[in-house]
Amino acid sequence: MNFQELGIVCPQEASLGDSSSMEPVIKACCICGTKGTADLFTKCSSCQAVLYCSDECRIADWNHVGDGHSHSVWCSKMKNYMTRNQELAELPFTYAKETACANFDETKYKAFLSRHGILNHGFWRCETIGFNCENVPLPKFGTLPTEGDAYVLPVEGLILEEPSTMTPTSLAHPLQNWKEYYDWRGFQMDSPIAILLSYPLTLYHILAAHLPRDCK
Repeated sequence: MNFQELGIVCPQEASLGDSSSMEPVIKACCICGTKGTADLFTKCSSCQAVLYCSDECRIADWNHVGDGHSHSVWCSKMKNYMTRNQELAELPFTYAKETACANFDETKYKAFLSRHGILNHGFWRCETIGFNCENVPLPKFGTLPTEGDAYVLPVEGLILEEPSTMTPTSLAHPLQNWKEYYDWRGFQMDSPIAILLSYPLTLYHILAAHLPRDCK
């Protein structure tokens, strides 16, 4: 089968440097992982957040049992998340509008990481697991090496590796947003380090903002 005749381009074949010449955005079925252009998939009619390549995959996702991942459980939650999608573009990072746009797919994310010089390096390797990168051994969860420059970004790595000389924040007066955190740590707003730090800082936000005061 000639996929190019169907207007389908494999992500690894797309150019990383010239986004203007890229073929149509590549999407993937959330169940079987089949990839193709957006017109080959249908969205959940309710939440509009997930894509399916067939009715079989849609039904399988809805009826999934055993680990809490059934779409029947998550559909209403994802519908609520989608109503707040525009908030992502309002984050203070200089690249927010680019990474929050509707067509920011796997190929564009790979190009974004490559442009910052972090694709497939250090801790950033965990961000490439879904890319099917050739000749790059992808890590299993919990096995990323800690030696060397794991953060890759020199300024951010130095700040995060060295003991902080800044006055620590307290849970009585926690950091409220990314701008406050970047200012506190001395990062520039064009730094992509928030991608890695979103995991620990999500836990920080839960502890600081959503636990009862007597649990802190």
